[in-house]
Amino acid sequence: MEKKVISIVVPVFNESACVCAFYDRLKKVLDSVPSLSYEIRFVDDGSTDASRIVWLRRWGVIRISTIRRLRATDIMTENVVTGKPNDSLSKIAAEMERHRIGSVVIEENRRVVGILTERDFVRIVGHGALLGKDRAKHHMTQPVFTVPSGASVMDVIKLMWKKHVRHLPVLDRNRRLVGIISSRDLMKAPA
Repeated sequence: MEKKVISIVVPVFNESACVCAFYDRLKKVLDSVPSLSYEIRFVDDGSTDASRIVWLRRWGVIRISTIRRLRATDIMTENVVTGKPNDSLSKIAAEMERHRIGSVVIEENRRVVGILTERDFVRIVGHGALLGKDRAKHHMTQPVFTVPSGASVMDVIKLMWKKHVRHLPVLDRNRRLVGIISSRDLMKAPA
């Protein structure tokens, strides 16, 4: 029997209760059809954050047992784009655009001292900063919330949820940058 695949684009999570109710109804209807083998896939619309993980767990798309076994190093992006405190905001923005990423970690003497994210740039532009003249050190988020490389993915999710952040630098035992986890990386975690 061929398995039918149903793809659902998950919208911005302000509508999560509606999506959840729709999923529950759809599943009930599909379960009532004899001899139907189906799989429901949730397609990310690009507005991911840690809260979506909680909902995907509820829907059963991501198994909690799998998440408990994963470590930060299992899902992090290793090639982290970094900048320096004296880099101009326009240089940081250009790096984000070139690499198609949502954050740049700011390092000084191989230590993480800040982070600039898309959210920061919205705030910066809103305050009228001059991207070509202002420096990263004047606008970066600091202190930076980080996670150790051995942290569980559950701890990563909890920290993102609690601190309302979408990017967490991953540090080794010597507090050196070894990777970064974004909310998008959480979405790509094996189910």
